[in-house]
Amino acid sequence: MPSAAEGEFSPSEVDRLLAKEIEKLSPPSLDKPLKAITVLAPDYPHWISRVHSGSVLIRFTINPQGLVTGVTPRPDDNPELVRLMTEALETWRFEPPLRDGKPTSVRMNLPFRFAVQ
Repeated sequence: MPSAAEGEFSPSEVDRLLAKEIEKLSPPSLDKPLKAITVLAPDYPHWISRVHSGSVLIRFTINPQGLVTGVTPRPDDNPELVRLMTEALETWRFEPPLRDGKPTSVRMNLPFRFAVQ
């Protein structure tokens, strides 16, 4: 999974890499892989990175309208990093996931690493 490392990739490159990773995580039960419309990586400003780094695992649902809902972090993950990831997830949009030709919900697990390199 791409990191939110400063200087490693431009913000738009991180967004594209993240969208591709999520599309790869599509459940095989869908008619076709997930298609990201809007995926923006979390904002990870340098002042936060000096104090908070590490990985988070976020569980969320992509609903039949392609919106992210039900964001649930691991209980032991860093709350500040969870907040950054949750704020990003709230902006994400996908083409509606389809199963048997009908819009459906999809539950996802997304690991994300916050690091400065």
